[in-house]
Amino acid sequence: MRTGPDPLPPPADASRPARACMLATLLALLPAAAWAQERAALPEGGQGGAGEAAVGLRAAIDGLLLPFLTAGIDLVVGIEARGFILGGAVAHELGRGFVPIRKKGKLPWKTIGQDYSLEYGVDTIEIHEDAIPPGARVLLIDDLIATGGTAEAAIELIRRSGGEIVAAAFVIDLPELGGAARLAAKDVSVHTLISFEGH
Repeated sequence: MRTGPDPLPPPADASRPARACMLATLLALLPAAAWAQERAALPEGGQGGAGEAAVGLRAAIDGLLLPFLTAGIDLVVGIEARGFILGGAVAHELGRGFVPIRKKGKLPWKTIGQDYSLEYGVDTIEIHEDAIPPGARVLLIDDLIATGGTAEAAIELIRRSGGEIVAAAFVIDLPELGGAARLAAKDVSVHTLISFEGH
């Protein structure tokens, strides 16, 4: 665990300026449609300075990990690609290992895969077959929960690997698309920092 200043409060409780800082930081991480909805919240409609970006990144990482400090997490799993950035930072802060879930054919070792439906077809994500020891307590991290198809496939991979999914944490929830509810129906606790109505 890091030393230094106390962690920032969870972003969901943050003031408008703090939210603006966090949103400025996440510009590179978020899909353009989600970002466009909140761009006006930034100071003078800009992207904020480097100091604001650092504060925003810290707020996002702290917000993702704080509920799980005492949850006995063994591994953090991140979904390609933005989940690698956020999940790697969360794993570092928790002092735990990080496991990537990638698109089919991207991992260098023996894998297991899981198909999931897209609007325009089917895709597959994979995990190394030996990445999660049986019984390991896993925190799943990604930037966005929309319809929940990718996250649901990732949860299935974790469970097939013998892992116990403690929770799934996301920066942004698009509740009208039902992804968080879809995961809850699979007995997965869902933690999000910001919700955007509409999509």
